[in-house]
Amino acid sequence: MRLRLFGFLFAGVASASAASCPTQAQTAAGVLATEKAWVAALEQRDGAALDCILDSGFADTTWRGALVTKAQIMARLPSRPPSTLELSELNPTLLGNAAILRGVNTQRSGTTVIGSVRFVDVFVYRAGRWQGVSAQESLIQAR
Repeated sequence: MRLRLFGFLFAGVASASAASCPTQAQTAAGVLATEKAWVAALEQRDGAALDCILDSGFADTTWRGALVTKAQIMARLPSRPPSTLELSELNPTLLGNAAILRGVNTQRSGTTVIGSVRFVDVFVYRAGRWQGVSAQESLIQAR
């Protein structure tokens, strides 16, 4: 999570080793911590942290319907426009070594809301940490 909001939030760095990636508990709290770390990595353009969070086969289906790979996300990260991402309505579901996290991500530039998406992120627990393997967003229309 993290957001992949509006397809311009991602970019590139060398692969971090699993040994340098922080571990998380195999719990709902661990999934939520990973999601929040994902958002922080995007906001701070932290490629090493993002590389730890996203599985090598990660793909995101954006709110526009485009399929974006981890490589594309990493390549775009340094040019991500400054903004903040606010998560809400977070609802994790654990399924053994997998987790599904549903929620809302609102992107802001200063106090201006750029947009909001409802998202579904899928994680797998391996090597003592949660890794994002898939994501999908749906645009929330203004009322």
